[in-house]
Amino acid sequence: MPRPLFSKEKIIVSQLLAGTEYAATYLPLLDELRVEDMNDGEMESLLFASSTTNRRYGGDIAQVQLQDEDGIPVMISLVIDQYDQLFELDVWKVDFSPTKNLMPFSGID
Repeated sequence: MPRPLFSKEKIIVSQLLAGTEYAATYLPLLDELRVEDMNDGEMESLLFASSTTNRRYGGDIAQVQLQDEDGIPVMISLVIDQYDQLFELDVWKVDFSPTKNLMPFSGID
């Protein structure tokens, strides 16, 4: 069932959107967006809810690479679908272990 973004997820999405051509469209809607947790081994990837069907990967809006608390590299990508709608917040930890803290780049836990 889709849910609102948690506070830390809003921060990550807003930081990834900042400075992109999608910022003006999606930053004002952060409180309205709904997401579903993806089955990714607790790496914290999200699927953005949409009434559009048959969605597929359309491209990356932005990416950031950081180290998790345990020193393992993590790549976070904000992805759109083929209709330019937010599609996924893709989180990939290189050893596929659960993420511990995705906030070191923002200073918020």
